[in-house]
Amino acid sequence: MSSRLTLALRLYSEGKVSFYSTDLEELAKMGLPYTKAPIFYNPRMKLNRDVAISIFSSLSMRSAADLMAASGVRALRLKAEGGAEEVLACDSNCLSVQIMKMNVKLNNLSGIRVKCSDARLEAERMAWENERVDYIDLDPFGSPAPFLDSFLRALKRGGVIGVTATDEPPLFGIYPDKLLRYYGVWGKKLPFCKEFGIRSLISFAIRTAARLDLAAEPLLSYGEGHYVRAYFRVERGAERSKRLLKELGWVLYSEGDFEIIKGIDEMPRGAMGPIWVGKIVEPEFLGRLSPLNEDVKK
Repeated sequence: MSSRLTLALRLYSEGKVSFYSTDLEELAKMGLPYTKAPIFYNPRMKLNRDVAISIFSSLSMRSAADLMAASGVRALRLKAEGGAEEVLACDSNCLSVQIMKMNVKLNNLSGIRVKCSDARLEAERMAWENERVDYIDLDPFGSPAPFLDSFLRALKRGGVIGVTATDEPPLFGIYPDKLLRYYGVWGKKLPFCKEFGIRSLISFAIRTAARLDLAAEPLLSYGEGHYVRAYFRVERGAERSKRLLKELGWVLYSEGDFEIIKGIDEMPRGAMGPIWVGKIVEPEFLGRLSPLNEDVKK
């Protein structure tokens, strides 16, 4: 079965690049979901990648890393469309790495380094060997929680991290115990569960960064399809992180009415949180995005 799947490749195009990945139609004929693809590619995440490329190019950054690169489509687009000078594309699946190398040659791109390595180990190595980057993408299966602290260490001062969470049931309060274990937030399912999930993810990222004396300032956050996504500019300094922590707070909800309580010094009885209660989109930052995809600004 595995050899048959390995050979079932298809040429795709996205943005300005072409690339080989698993033939998803053939996979479906076998009764297998796209998550079982030996070379992972999810066409429904195109907007996710569009936004990342728009942000990278708008901020005129030089270096980027995608440590869960799979087919390498995001890394290819960061180079071809985002203007990255250096891109590290890494995956723990060495078959994916071979396909990525083929895709780099297919697009005649230079400046993309491809490696077979565990994402967390690679991020820690980047920090230890001072090979930090301007932009790093965290787009895992499920929760980003196990990876975030390592990825934050791999960023340069003032760098940007894009974080995806596809574990919507915990974030949306459907599984309160998992929300608490993974993100350190207490909550339950609410009518505004998607916004609660976005604010919970932001809260988690800010608190994780604060443990490292880093300040993760939210730039842009949104929910689409089966995932939520947030971008942060990361600076060093405990004082900066303290200012962001003051923007955390609690939600009181009862029978259609809700109240936001800013500050985490005391947890009101029956409250949910701590969540981010500040802006989930910086209007000035949004206005700077390149017109790569107008859907991004909508």
